[in-house]
Amino acid sequence: MIINIIISQRIDEWVSYLEKRDSLDLSWHNTLEKLFGAKINLFPIPNKSKNIRDWLNELKIDFFVLTGGNDIGVELERDFVEKEMLDYSKNHNIPLLAICRGMQYVQMYEGGKLVKSIEHINCLHEVTYIQTNKKDTNFLVNSFHSFSIKEINKLKFNAIAYSYDGYIEAMIHNTYPWLAIMWHPEREFANNSFSLNFLKHNLSKLIKK
Repeated sequence: MIINIIISQRIDEWVSYLEKRDSLDLSWHNTLEKLFGAKINLFPIPNKSKNIRDWLNELKIDFFVLTGGNDIGVELERDFVEKEMLDYSKNHNIPLLAICRGMQYVQMYEGGKLVKSIEHINCLHEVTYIQTNKKDTNFLVNSFHSFSIKEINKLKFNAIAYSYDGYIEAMIHNTYPWLAIMWHPEREFANNSFSLNFLKHNLSKLIKK
């Protein structure tokens, strides 16, 4: 079994070369194979594509990933591409995982707001995983974001993990097969296995949605 995954890319500016480049952490391939327990075909989507939907229609897509990096509103080409990915996911019921900036973008796409949270830049902290009919679980995550989510539209989202200071760290859409988290599973950190188990468990429910 091979899973076809479309993944967004960050935009990095290389001043010395007068270039802007799409880039993707090489660890994503290994991380996604761990999550799905299967071989994957990973298709990074270019941020300058003008015919995104035609390109997507040519592929048999099983899953979308919105990655981290770049504040929303700074790189408009990327904002446009990720909106197209969300539209396509919604219209074709394709599961989607949103990471950090990706979670923020999903929140804004659905009409929500972000708040400044500079205390969450480059640190490790605990999150509390809220489980139905089970004891809540705490585990450690990394944190590299300056914007967070304090409130969600509960008609659209179900918050399933919170930070120690009350920010929402993970949520699932109530209608679409979307899981969003604020930390980076592709970046190794102490006890990262808890994060991967959290993702495996919730992605399995998502794919059945």
